[in-house]
Amino acid sequence: MILDSSAIIALSHLKLLDKVVEFFEIIIPESVYKEVAEKGYCLIGSHELLRVKEKIKIARAKERLIMKILSNKLGKGEAETIALGLELNDTIIIDDKDARKIAKDLNLKFKGTLGLLIKLVRKDIIKKDDFKTLMKRLEDVGFRISDKVIQRVIEML
Repeated sequence: MILDSSAIIALSHLKLLDKVVEFFEIIIPESVYKEVAEKGYCLIGSHELLRVKEKIKIARAKERLIMKILSNKLGKGEAETIALGLELNDTIIIDDKDARKIAKDLNLKFKGTLGLLIKLVRKDIIKKDDFKTLMKRLEDVGFRISDKVIQRVIEML
């Protein structure tokens, strides 16, 4: 599973990055690592990412041309996340609307942070009863998701 910066930051807000790393093989694109751990040092996500650094793989996409083309529409982190998803044929966790559209057009397997949280509930890594509270905590830090979608997900779980 390849995480983009938005997923790392959201999981850090929820204090779940450690759990995700414990239960899944996690790959972080080099540009995402630099964005969160170095440029964003002392911001949410940086210390959490540094704490799990030994348990994750930091990878650099080989297809630099694909990254360059994708960077015309996306940030460097999203571009490298998609490029690595293509190279490794792995699921990407990405929330940016434009990046998700491109991932869909490229037939990449992708989820958003919400999809990852659903997976955590289904695998009993987090409790279903905690899901609504987690969603509220994400909303409080600017994560946009409608109450209607949250309610639909809770009913589905």
